[in-house]
Amino acid sequence: MTVSPGKGTFGVRTVVARGDRSSSRSRLGVALWATAALVLVAGLWASARPGPPTKPPAVVGQHVPPQTRPTVAPPALTEPALARAYWVRLGPVADLQQLGNLADRVLERHGVVGRVQTEWTVRSFRVTSAALRARRAAEERCRLLAAVGLPCDVRAQPDGSYLLDFGEFRDGAAARRTARAVRARGYSAVVHPVRTPSYAVVVGPLDERAALAFARTLHEGGVPFSLTRR
Repeated sequence: MTVSPGKGTFGVRTVVARGDRSSSRSRLGVALWATAALVLVAGLWASARPGPPTKPPAVVGQHVPPQTRPTVAPPALTEPALARAYWVRLGPVADLQQLGNLADRVLERHGVVGRVQTEWTVRSFRVTSAALRARRAAEERCRLLAAVGLPCDVRAQPDGSYLLDFGEFRDGAAARRTARAVRARGYSAVVHPVRTPSYAVVVGPLDERAALAFARTLHEGGVPFSLTRR
């Protein structure tokens, strides 16, 4: 501290007062700087801290209908209508020549063509023995069986053997009974189905009108037939 000469005590006071004001300003500046630093640090800390999650604002008084996927109708499938087709079957008959003559007349009248089918049906049943090499043995066996009510005939075969023929039966059960009776006497017996051919003529396919006209002609002529639709 300096004291100005000639000023007395007043000069000293003046100098002291100026020194006090200078230190006060320094302290005030430091305080302001510290406050500003604290504010800055607090702001940085607040910005770095994660805040609570925010919810979207709720819509009040507004109804949102659920989203539905548009439906697409499948394309309509159109199929052409199938025309009715028929097959006409003439027969069956046993005489092929008779069927042929009849078919020629009917088919020519209606302008259609048919095909012949051959079928084999069982007409009857025949009972015979096994083949025997010697005719004398076959005749002796036939006499023994005739004596017990089982008559038979001796028939020669193309290979030189012989069979005992016990007859032809319309009923299969009767044929089997005869064969069992022969076997009960210790001899062989076999049942053979006797098959005979039958013939039919099949025409088609025909439309409904042609098939019905064809069937009407067959019915008027007394020809056995059957009508089948596809």
